[in-house]
Amino acid sequence: MLVEAMEELEARKVADDRIIVVRFNPWWFSEQSDLTKMFFSELAASLDKKVATKVSEGLRKVGRKLTGSKELLSALVGMAPGGGLVAPLIKNGLEALQPYLNENDSLDKARQELISALKEQGQRILVIIDDVDRLPADEIKQIFRLVKSVADLPSVVYLLVFDRDIARRALGEPATTDGPEWLEKIVQASFDLPAVHEVDLRQVLIDGINELIAHKRYESSTRDMNILYGCIFPWIKTPRDVGRLLNALGVSLWPVIDDVNIIDFVAIETLRTFEPRLYYYIRDHQAALTGLADRRMRDDDGIGKDLLDKVSPTKSEQAKETLRKLFPKLQAIWDNSFYDGEFLLKWERARLVCTSRHFPTYFTFALGDDALRASDVSDLLESLREMANFVDTVQKFTAQKRRNGTTKAALVFSAIQNRSTEFSEIDATAAAKTLLNAGSFLSGHHDRGSVMSAFPFTWDYWFALSPMLKRVPYDLRVGIILDAIQRASSLVVLLFVVLALEGEHGLHKGGADLPPEQQTIDEAGLKQIQDSLLHKLQNMAVDGTLIQQLNLRELLSRWVLMTNSDTARAWTKSLMDNDAAVLALAEAALTSDATQSFGDYVATQYFSLDRVEVSKYLDVDALAQRLVEINAKQNGGVDLAQRFLRALNAKGRFDNLQDE
Repeated sequence: MLVEAMEELEARKVADDRIIVVRFNPWWFSEQSDLTKMFFSELAASLDKKVATKVSEGLRKVGRKLTGSKELLSALVGMAPGGGLVAPLIKNGLEALQPYLNENDSLDKARQELISALKEQGQRILVIIDDVDRLPADEIKQIFRLVKSVADLPSVVYLLVFDRDIARRALGEPATTDGPEWLEKIVQASFDLPAVHEVDLRQVLIDGINELIAHKRYESSTRDMNILYGCIFPWIKTPRDVGRLLNALGVSLWPVIDDVNIIDFVAIETLRTFEPRLYYYIRDHQAALTGLADRRMRDDDGIGKDLLDKVSPTKSEQAKETLRKLFPKLQAIWDNSFYDGEFLLKWERARLVCTSRHFPTYFTFALGDDALRASDVSDLLESLREMANFVDTVQKFTAQKRRNGTTKAALVFSAIQNRSTEFSEIDATAAAKTLLNAGSFLSGHHDRGSVMSAFPFTWDYWFALSPMLKRVPYDLRVGIILDAIQRASSLVVLLFVVLALEGEHGLHKGGADLPPEQQTIDEAGLKQIQDSLLHKLQNMAVDGTLIQQLNLRELLSRWVLMTNSDTARAWTKSLMDNDAAVLALAEAALTSDATQSFGDYVATQYFSLDRVEVSKYLDVDALAQRLVEINAKQNGGVDLAQRFLRALNAKGRFDNLQDE
């Protein structure tokens, strides 16, 4: 900035009186010989129309003497395509070089002629060589030798801009006669720029960030300010630091600006810019850093120590403060502090780096496989007002494939759960109705068994529905559930809703038995819902749709629980003449599991049959006899029949392992 200010000042002076300013950028040239040759070439080219011909030609002549005519000839040959010799090109080139090849003057004579020309010229020349400290150590030495020995010319002043400590180290490694003290002999006058106040540095950074996110509506929180002051500002020491960080953000932030917490992203980019070893360690240890800490968590695996080992001891406390703010899980190790599930939901909503769902986005600069875009979440929440819109939105997500074989539709429920507190009573009522009435569609969705979820599909559904139901006015809750049961073509999710509501009343083993004020509905409302479910189940048995239900086993068990086994057994007995119905009953009666032995890469599936439980609603022997008949008709080609018979006759748990 100082250099640009000087150039602007000189440009405003009267032409006859001003200093001619020339800038030389040494980092454009990597070879040491290039630095000398290109210095004179650039200087002469910049002065061609500003000084007498003797001066510019004198500069070129000295440059040729220093680099040698052989080098000029080699450069010309190198211009031939493929590096080969092309006769016309070489001939013309030699003719062009002839005046230079015949120069017999010594370097000293050429230099004296240049000095005389400069004195006659009368104008001063200011040569600015900026950012010398950005060069490799050997090239820093070359620049200083050039200024001291070669380019020591009258009326020519050099402004060298560099960090003194870096230059001293370059001159002293390896130790030579051109050591750090040599610098004092070269520089005739030195001026230390005053340090930029940290308040000004911070403001420049904030202004730069605001410019990057100008199009985005953003309101900072107390937490964001704590991250800014505790995790970002401490790493910023110089204007160059600000420039480096803003340059990095200018490239990396744009692709994910709507899908991350901006302050968290700036903090992570700060570590990438100034502490890359720490950054890459964080990137490779997602599981250890994200989510909630177990109250028994200790640093047995050394994650806390390993993190701090990635920075110098002088920055250990600074790094620790940064990490504990970005990853609250580490507070369990360093501060014995813990957070509950409510905090995790808030972190998910804010798309913080400390959540496993959003962590990858901060390091891949692309949306993670387990997250929906912020715009997609907004569309999803808006679609909950109408069931048709909601179904269309979910189907759109089914086209977005994930690496584990499922689709983005598997992320719908967690997105709704995270944002449920933002719904008003009116919007929550509409959303709850949509979720309940869409149960038939959702239960048939191919992502319902998402392997990315720690819970079955029905639990995911309930986790999204439950907080929404509790935002619905109390006197409306029973009515919208009853309406959904009457409309349903599938009872997969609605049966689970009833079970979950019963659990709140302590009616099942492991149920919560919540206080009345925390229950979604009261006891009278629960009785209405139970009766409605039984009535729906019996109607489906009559109209033939019950046999088609995906959760037929659970529905039959429920029928027995709410009435008696005779009615259920009578219904299944009436289906024994129907081959398709027999196969459906056989599939419902079986349960599957998997086992994996030491050394196996994959698990082996096996099927079992709980004869006592199944006999409550089904004549097992009659079913087995019908399966034998069906299998015989197909010449033993009915896999389901064979699977059922193996499970029925198995004496031990693993007698019916499947290698299918």
